Amino acid sequence: MTRARLGLLCASVLLIATPARAQGTDKGWQLSIEPLFVMTRGNDVHVGDVFTESQVGRTTVTPGGPGVTNTNTTVDYGVTYDPIVTDMGNDFGALVSAAYRGERWGFGGRGWRVDTNGSVDGSAESPSEESLTGIRMWDHSALPVVNRFTVSGYAPATFYAENRLENLRIDGYAERRLITGGNLNLAMRFGVAYTQFKNERREGNAEQAAYQDILGPTVVTGTNSITLDAESEVTANLIGPSIGIAGDSTHGIFRLDWLVSPAVLFGTAETSGTWTDIDNISEVWVSPGSRDNRTTRLEGVVPMERDIRAAVPVLDLHVRASVAVAKGVRVGGGLFSSSWFGMPMAPAFSIPGAWTDVEGTGWRDVTKDLTFLAYSAFVSFGF
Repeated sequence: MTRARLGLLCASVLLIATPARAQGTDKGWQLSIEPLFVMTRGNDVHVGDVFTESQVGRTTVTPGGPGVTNTNTTVDYGVTYDPIVTDMGNDFGALVSAAYRGERWGFGGRGWRVDTNGSVDGSAESPSEESLTGIRMWDHSALPVVNRFTVSGYAPATFYAENRLENLRIDGYAERRLITGGNLNLAMRFGVAYTQFKNERREGNAEQAAYQDILGPTVVTGTNSITLDAESEVTANLIGPSIGIAGDSTHGIFRLDWLVSPAVLFGTAETSGTWTDIDNISEVWVSPGSRDNRTTRLEGVVPMERDIRAAVPVLDLHVRASVAVAKGVRVGGGLFSSSWFGMPMAPAFSIPGAWTDVEGTGWRDVTKDLTFLAYSAFVSFGF
């Protein structure tokens, strides 16, 4: 993705230096409608792993002479991991812009939006008593619980993870033309950028224990449905100054447009999260002449709400090529990139030690570098 941004920036610089060779300076109003096919990079989350811990022993006994044996024991052990990752999908968005151009001054605005998500789910089961398969989430590996109805004697586990991201960006600007020519225009832009950003995460796993205990004359048969879930989100309304260099070069019916626009967005990111551990226990206690049905629910919750002050640098690059199909009407395609550095994201839960805050369990702030890279097709109208 860094190479893609660099390529767009180099293309924009080269276009700025393009010599003039043809006709026509556009003045007046311009309206552009641009569907985007957006690829979001930087928010693929490694939620956890499906792990398998194996321990296999082999013993060989060989005779060493009269009354002597040699016993050799080998234990092979280790852990393998299969990552659980939410890959952000490629989705459609839209960019709309409108501007007025005068002889030297102009003004305008544009807005674009993307809504994308990634999800994964599955299950895992221990193949045998010697190889235990479980789920690692929140920096914690949980071994499977006992289930007397499976071949291995341990419960299968299911897991899920979801990640959704929404971003709305609006820019308003005034521009001063630095170069006006028969076929080359170059302008400096000064404006304000605003974004409405939201990121949501949900992940968890579940398993069911099944057991039977004999306590003297009493037989206890029970099940325990265990669910672990974490939900978190961040919402941010950020605003800040932007500048830009924009230009276009016309060659007959062909035209190239380009934009390089950095901005810094300031504001507050509101973060929240809830981690929940639920055990639903059902037991039947049978004694001679009596039966007692018991249910117990255990619920642990670790909530969090926190506001984070944010200053987020953003760099937008945009290159478009078009042809005139009628008076004032152009159609074409382009490349668009918007890079966000140190953007606050939905917080992550962590259980690095025991399941207590004393051992470090709690919520962690998350910041990421995001890139929205898009291919586009557009139609523009001048009047």
